Parts: sequence; C-alpha cells; structure tokens
Amino acid sequence: MQLKNFFRAQQQWQEFLLSFGGEDKWLAFYQDIKQNCQFHFHVCNLFKEGMAQEPWITYQGDPNGDRLFWMSNIFHYRYSSGFRSLQERFAAQKNLINGLKNQDPNMFVYLCSALRSDKSVFNGDITALRDLNSDKLETPFFWSDFPGAYPRQLHHFVKDNKDAKPIFNFPEKYYPMLAKQVTDLSEEELDDFAEWIERQSHLPWLKLNIPIPYKEMLAEAKACLKRFVPHRSEHNKGWRSVCVHGSQAENTEDYYRYGFESKDQAAYSWTDIAPQCPVTVKWLVEQWPMETLDRVRFMLLEPGGYITPHNDTDGARGFSATNIALNQPKGCQMVLEKYGTLPWQDGDVRRLDVGVNHCVNNGSYEDRFHIIIHGKTGKKYSQWKRMIVDSFLTQMRRGAIHG
Repeated sequence: MQLKNFFRAQQQWQEFLLSFGGEDKWLAFYQDIKQNCQFHFHVCNLFKEGMAQEPWITYQGDPNGDRLFWMSNIFHYRYSSGFRSLQERFAAQKNLINGLKNQDPNMFVYLCSALRSDKSVFNGDITALRDLNSDKLETPFFWSDFPGAYPRQLHHFVKDNKDAKPIFNFPEKYYPMLAKQVTDLSEEELDDFAEWIERQSHLPWLKLNIPIPYKEMLAEAKACLKRFVPHRSEHNKGWRSVCVHGSQAENTEDYYRYGFESKDQAAYSWTDIAPQCPVTVKWLVEQWPMETLDRVRFMLLEPGGYITPHNDTDGARGFSATNIALNQPKGCQMVLEKYGTLPWQDGDVRRLDVGVNHCVNNGSYEDRFHIIIHGKTGKKYSQWKRMIVDSFLTQMRRGAIHG
C-alpha cells in the first residue's frame, strides 16, 4: 500500500494504525470507504463505536474517479504528540502533502479541522500552516470544517478556471482615449466609451475609482449579524444576506420570490436596519452615483462556506451589479469561468459581469462580508460615466486589464 510505505518513511505508520485500533480495522475501513462516498458518516460511526479516537489521516477513493485525501490538523490532535515542536508538526504535514502529491498528481488534498469550541485558540496555528503549504502545492488545496464541504462541481470548476487570465479585444477606435484624461473627452465620447465598457467590452470585472469607508461599513455589517438570513441555500453553504435597502430586510432575493409582480410593487426603500448603518447609508446617498437604489445587501459567506458555479443573467453579458469587498479573508476566492481568480482586496469596489459563470469558496476561518448594489443612475449618469471611464483608463495604464 502506497500510504503504508510512505508512513514507514516518516516513522508514523504505527501511530497511524494505533489511531484506528490496529491494522485490520484500518484495512477494513479503507476498503469500506473506497466503495462509497459516505466518509463523514463512517467517521462518526467509528467514533461512536470506540474504534478510533481522533484519526488524523484518512483516504477516500471516489467511485466517479476523483481521489480525495483528507487530513485533520495533526498538530492539534493528541496523536501528534510525537512531534515535539510546532515547526516540526508543520514540516511533517508539509512533507506528507507533498509526498501524496508526488504519488498522485490528480489527488485533491484537504486539511480539515474538527468543529471545536476552542477553534479560536488554534486559529493562528492553522493560518500559519495554510500559508506554509498553499504556495508550495500545485494540487487543488482546500480547507474545511468537515469532509464533504465542497461539492465535486466546485472542485472541478476551480481547478479548470482559477489560473485563467482575462484577455479581451480592445477596439482600435478607442486607442486615442488611452492618451487622454477624462476631462479631455467630450460628452459624446464619454457616452460612447462608457457604453462600450459596460455593455460590449466583455470585461469580467472593473475596479472603480471611488473612495469608501469600508472599515466602518464592515463594523456596521457585523453589528447586524443576527439579522442575516440564508441566501439561495438550496445549492450553497454558509451564504447569508440582509437588505439595507429593499422591500424588507429579510427579502434578499428578487421581488417575484416574495409575491410581488414588479419592483414598483415591491416598493424598495430603506429597511429597518438602515438606522443601524449610518455610514453605509450616507455613502450610498452622498457618494454612490445612482439616483435610484433597488436592492442593497450585506452578503456574508461563512468560514467553510461556498457558492456553487452559476450565473445571474441567463448568460447575458455586461456589467449588471456592483460588488464591494468590506473584507476579503486570505483563503477566500472568487473564480470566473475562463477569466480566472478575481484579485479581491479589502475595500475594493468592482463592477462585475455576473453573466459569466462564477463561484466562491471561503477557505478561511473568518466571515467574508461584501455588499452588492443594484440600481439606476438616472440624473447621476454624468457622474457615473466619468467614474466608469476614469476607472477603466486607470486600470489599463496599471496593466490590470490585458487587451
């Protein structure tokens, strides 16, 4: 058995067998999980039957062809006592992961933690271990609170698209714009250029030049945490939301899901949580260049949560929503089909083309808070188009957009 040979090299095989109550029980467990995907339930049953005490390494052979390898945080469990220092524990786990990667390049590798009340105590150690390993591993690498957290669809989508580079065709007619400032452009040039950027460029995202007090807005979102409700929970995990502006705070999805026939009937307005969010409301009213707001939502993705691949416009292309990263934990990623991983940073305000299939997974131990804004520019369109053009020219000159 490859794993057995590997562990002998690490002088950990006997300890590993001990955690399963002996080699016979391990082999029986190994054969059992190779034949089905009920890994989580098997581990629970082993605990209940007293056959294992905190096993820290397990393997699952998926009948659909995927090879999944799960590991707990070995430096946390008592069977890691053979490693005397934290650095030795990190090194042992890094060697183990790299050894598995060399044995099978197609294997998905996971580091998992149990759901424990003392998570905050070893949170720092887990973060350090992830940082130590993740940039050295080519194998798909995920963090989870329990096995089965990320569905296969998400695995393959991330694997196939995370390293793609967004490239688009920049029409020659707009080349002269690159040598100009926004103040140099006529109203007709601004109208035409802004319309192309928003509707025809097929850019997957555009970072906007607009100041935002995101730290204060993040604090307001956290203060409303008890009001967040599950969002599209049928196929997603840990995704929750609450409306600052909408038909009511808990109505986070489209109006028709709540029996309304139109936005007018839904009568979008400031919800009852708006008074708790004065900084957010003031920024939306005074700084954000939209005359009419539809839904404005705080969006939360919990640690270990995910949003499965989807698009929001039946594939129709063009910018249709604005997303603000109030925070972007390290280990949380948003991947767009054929365009790669969106380089979010705290405080980013971005226009998104959500007609592109995209997914999000939060592989951190921190809540991820964003804001999504829908609305109409109306009388503020002149300010809007200048922001769009100025932002595009800034990103082109910085090399953040590749034509």
